[in-house]
Amino acid sequence: MSGMATAAAWATLLAGWLACVGAATATAGDNAATTLPRRISLDGRHGFVDVDGRLLVAPRYALCGDWSEGRLWVQREADGQRAGCFVDETGKPLTAAVYLDLSDILPEMPLPRFERGTAVVGLREGGHGYLDRSGLLLGRAPAAGAFQRQDDDLLLFVSEKKLGFMNRRGEISIPARYEEATPFRGGRAAARLGEHWGLIDLNGLWVGRSQYDEMLWFADEPRFWMYRQAQRWGVIDRLGQVVAAAHYDDFGVWQGDTVSVRLGGLWGLLAADGQLRVPPAYRSLTPFGEDSTLWAALADHERWGVIDGLGKVVVVCRFEAVQIPNRDLWLAQQEGLWGILNRTNGAWLAAVRYQRILPLEASFAGLALAEAGGRWGVIETATGKERIAPRFDMLQAWHNWLAAQESGWVRLIGADGREAHGWEGSIEGLPAPESMMQGVGVLRTAAGCNLIDTAGNRLWRERLAEAGAWSGGLLPARRNGAWGYLDRAGAWVITPRFAAAGAFAEGWAPVCEEGLWGLINRRGDYLVKPAFEALGRPWRGLAPAKRAGRWGLIDRRGQEVLPLEYDDIEWGE
Repeated sequence: MSGMATAAAWATLLAGWLACVGAATATAGDNAATTLPRRISLDGRHGFVDVDGRLLVAPRYALCGDWSEGRLWVQREADGQRAGCFVDETGKPLTAAVYLDLSDILPEMPLPRFERGTAVVGLREGGHGYLDRSGLLLGRAPAAGAFQRQDDDLLLFVSEKKLGFMNRRGEISIPARYEEATPFRGGRAAARLGEHWGLIDLNGLWVGRSQYDEMLWFADEPRFWMYRQAQRWGVIDRLGQVVAAAHYDDFGVWQGDTVSVRLGGLWGLLAADGQLRVPPAYRSLTPFGEDSTLWAALADHERWGVIDGLGKVVVVCRFEAVQIPNRDLWLAQQEGLWGILNRTNGAWLAAVRYQRILPLEASFAGLALAEAGGRWGVIETATGKERIAPRFDMLQAWHNWLAAQESGWVRLIGADGREAHGWEGSIEGLPAPESMMQGVGVLRTAAGCNLIDTAGNRLWRERLAEAGAWSGGLLPARRNGAWGYLDRAGAWVITPRFAAAGAFAEGWAPVCEEGLWGLINRRGDYLVKPAFEALGRPWRGLAPAKRAGRWGLIDRRGQEVLPLEYDDIEWGE
């Protein structure tokens, strides 16, 4: 593989990866919507119920994707035939047409999904197409349009083996006349007409003239494009002006206004104005973070240092590795151990003796966790001074505290290093910050369970043998072998009398007596007497219920809203 082929591959892979990141983010947001159907399962197939528990689609699909823009990809079979379709918010297929998934181009993420109103699907006759949210096939997508991220409003399409661009309504903006083209980035696309490549604008007009042997875009840098002439590569800007003549074997990544360039096996730095700020002299150049102007530099003798974007040597290349987790913390490694460097002269602030150095944030900014000899302490990043000598088995941030584990004890330590709270137990017994509600959560210690607030105060004298999750202002807890519920003050609102108890939600909770589950209100009165093998968390006035090994939904009176005949049910947010 040539050097430029390597750069092109990396650019394409990065674009695909970024698209996946965006997809994951969108999916998480879509799945939080309270109006989307919930899945039910039976004998390995999936169907849907609405949020009121009404059956929308009986279980018929072997495979389902994730919701995206109110649409979900489903397949009747999961045997490699890859045939499927999209369903809408009611579970109804968008069209009668069946399409294919994207296994041929995205084997690691083959299920189609919507982004900005369009989705790419496989076509039975071969190739790919764009669908809108109504299920209308807008046009055919070339491989570049199907695989690469398309951020701009115009989409690549193919017609009679030529490429053009259409908007997201399927209206042609630039007729199909190109042999090859890339997606638009920042209002520009590279296109080949005949033997030569050039840049075009959103109207299909050439920006500069078509004269290059090949053109590629830089990942996430729409201001510049790379071009090839006579087996060497250069850079043009979005106006078509040559920034750097075609002298280089390869390009790396942009960092601000600087890009790494390779010539003859060595790397240097090229500025956005075309000036070669650092002649190729390093075996590798890697940027530090998005907001940094610094580069990790690998010299011929296999040692790393740091240079800036102007080529000034900030840290001489003499280390096994260098890291800059943030602008205030510079780390270097020698003989497998890490220390902290002075950013001004490259001398040691903290001697090289640590297995790991991990910066802290928020109220602990300016501090870092440091591991030496299998023990953890805290050091000041500006001075390298040890605030807390390494002596703890484990150390981590918890709200405005450092939680430290030492010989079966947990200690909460302030940023000043002073211990404020301590108890016998394990750090794992602390509630995760995201699980705490109304500023409190369940603390589990060697002596039992308690409520703890974000200030580190344990709220009760009583230590509970066992407790569930704090929810709805009440805590299910066990005393003398029976379960009941306490309020925040530690008073027993519902006297312990149950064999098991779940968390409250919407004013009711599941409880168990004699092996069967029912639902109670906040006074402890039964809304639904025990009659079920299991009950799930209530949501929107309904609770998942299990009887004879099958699940369905019941209301507050115990009436079956969804028959109890499914293997599984997705319910809640």
